[in-house]
Amino acid sequence: MEKNQLIKVYGTIYRVLAVDGEDILLIDCMKRTMPKWHEAGWADGYEGCSEEELSEATGIVVLD
Repeated sequence: MEKNQLIKVYGTIYRVLAVDGEDILLIDCMKRTMPKWHEAGWADGYEGCSEEELSEATGIVVLD
């Protein structure tokens, strides 16, 4: 897992804000809540997610 990576866990899209050893700081891109620290094992079996998928899910389009 890398910083700034988008991942899908339990049907929700998260952005990785930081990786510190076995802990990861994630922000829920769907609810836009405060970031939370999780143990890396919490996201086992995650799927990668693209910016396009995030845009479709949230209805927000980022312009260049």
